[in-house]
Amino acid sequence: TAALTPTPPLCGSRPPSPPGARIVVVVGGGWIALETAAAARTAGPLVTILEHSELPLLKVLGREAAEVFADLHRDQGVVLRPHAAVERITGDGTRADGVQLADGTRLPADCVVGIGITPNVQLAEAAELEVRNAIVTDERLRTSAQDGYAAGDVVNAYHPRLVRHLRVEHWANATSPARRHECERVERHRLRPRPRRVRRPRG
Repeated sequence: TAALTPTPPLCGSRPPSPPGARIVVVVGGGWIALETAAAARTAGPLVTILEHSELPLLKVLGREAAEVFADLHRDQGVVLRPHAAVERITGDGTRADGVQLADGTRLPADCVVGIGITPNVQLAEAAELEVRNAIVTDERLRTSAQDGYAAGDVVNAYHPRLVRHLRVEHWANATSPARRHECERVERHRLRPRPRRVRRPRG
């Protein structure tokens, strides 16, 4: 079993939108980052999302769907800053008070939330599975090992429609692929030849 190691939050032990926070900066534009930004914005603070690419979820969903998600957040007052490169988090060592960008811009903040996950592939590497950004599988979640499967957002799965491998950081990857894998396993067991019973005459 492989797992994902979450990036620690940059607000100490407090939740993403602590009481009294007026400005929240979310570093990252994946699923968890967008959910965090939406929750923080609902609570009242001004929220800015720093995304390293052009649009949040662009790599995962494609331009058309990514623009829909971006517009949904903008409509709620969330500020999206594309092509943002974080240089450092500013503060007094105990609490963040802003984000310094590589272009020299400094964004003040009462709370900075760093969102990101790193695939934990130590076990997969020890088993000598193919690992490339995550555990490499085909479209049926089969790994490079015979009868080996992997599921979840630790998987870099092949997508026939995109004609490439893709690691999707979403909770559904830990459920839907697992169900497909179990169905395939049951189907293989059902189709496995069974030994014929030979009845011997009585007497």
